[in-house]
Amino acid sequence: MADEMTRPDPTDVLAVRSRVSWQAIFAGAMVAVTFYAVLMLLGVALLGEAVARNAEGASIGVVGALYTAITLLISFFFGGWATSRLAVGESKLEAVLYGLILWGLLFIGLFGLLASGVRAGFSGMVGGATVAYAEPAAVEGGGMNVDRITSMMERAQVPADQIARFRDFAEDPGNAVTREQVVRVSREAAWWSLLGVIVSLASVIFGSLVGSGELPVPVPVIGVRRTTVVRRS
Repeated sequence: MADEMTRPDPTDVLAVRSRVSWQAIFAGAMVAVTFYAVLMLLGVALLGEAVARNAEGASIGVVGALYTAITLLISFFFGGWATSRLAVGESKLEAVLYGLILWGLLFIGLFGLLASGVRAGFSGMVGGATVAYAEPAAVEGGGMNVDRITSMMERAQVPADQIARFRDFAEDPGNAVTREQVVRVSREAAWWSLLGVIVSLASVIFGSLVGSGELPVPVPVIGVRRTTVVRRS
């Protein structure tokens, strides 16, 4: 009939919107950064205690590297967990995608900080504590000035015997870096970087999967008392 009107379907007039919750992703990134900052400050405090107790520089370097790696894994895990907790109605596959997006966002942020020359205080302190125990081949191979390094060590109040030992090692011709050593170190660094990327991806995805789905129990809120409402018929 001519007076009949055809009602349009909502799918024909409504725009298709993205299901990605950027608010949840950015909130998860902030959670990851918060965990990273707190744990790194704790690492700086522990490192100061180790230096005050005259711990060996080589052991400080190894423990510092392990602590940094564990800190990143914990931060990525809780960042992914928070992202899935704050996202609404996501499936397991969407939780994995949220984890991948969060990892990419965190990677861009960390890469930007490194590119701009910003260094964490923890890494700087580890480098300062272990410089006296560094391999002289790495110093000579990088084209660094031994006198400049020793002057920096003197300003840092490094003991004179350690400075002398470092200079003797650095000036020894037998410690020159060969091309094979450079290739080997570069290859190992590439494989370790790949391993770090895979492990960090697994950490953030695992956190997203753990945080996905419905809450099994209501989340307790401090200062809020839950009451049961009885409906009367």
